[in-house]
Amino acid sequence: MLIFCCILADIAAFYILREMDKKAELEAAADFYKTQLSMQVSLYESFPPMGKIL
Repeated sequence: MLIFCCILADIAAFYILREMDKKAELEAAADFYKTQLSMQVSLYESFPPMGKIL
């Protein structure tokens, strides 16, 4: 019975660590895209308005 509990604990730990890894990966991607979006917004804000070009 103890071995069965240990196996279940190992499986649970594996899934928890896997989910934590996925979460970290998604958070890193979100930070990357947030930075990209911020850079694009600042670039487009530096353009003059369309009516002013003509």
